[in-house]
Amino acid sequence: MRRVLFTLLALFLAVTGGALWYASNKGFTSKWRGYVSEEFRKRGVEVTLRKLTLDLRRGLVAKEVRVFDARDRRRTLAVIDEMALQVNYANLARGQTFIDALDLRDANLSLPLDPEKPRGPKLEIVRLNARLFLPPRQIYLASADAEIFGLRVSAAGRLILSLIHISEPTRLRRI
Repeated sequence: MRRVLFTLLALFLAVTGGALWYASNKGFTSKWRGYVSEEFRKRGVEVTLRKLTLDLRRGLVAKEVRVFDARDRRRTLAVIDEMALQVNYANLARGQTFIDALDLRDANLSLPLDPEKPRGPKLEIVRLNARLFLPPRQIYLASADAEIFGLRVSAAGRLILSLIHISEPTRLRRI
């Protein structure tokens, strides 16, 4: 009996380890990426994810994220190389809004200067570290630090129903 339980435990651990390896290296299927895209769509943001993986330290990580204009999907508003998603798994199981926050660490953000021409000139933001909370009907930027054209930029603020309220003045420092 003891040998059977040990074999079942070993089999369970092997299957769990294999599933974690697959989710970490290969990523989740397009169905799961669709769930995340639909969550952003509920918030009025149109996104596509090239890859959705599981990082044991950071949780769900979306890679090569493209943000589009909700009215015209041909207009690319931003491209983010990587962002960690803070997911409320209880709300996910209940079918409710499940993305609570976004975490950007040393991310690169590319903003086309003319959204009509996504392959045209871009504003490149590098080493972006930001924390965004997503309560209902608003976006709260707890903090953001990045480099733009060699300048170090820090910002914080809140976006509520398309009205911008900056809670802390933006500081520019030359690096």
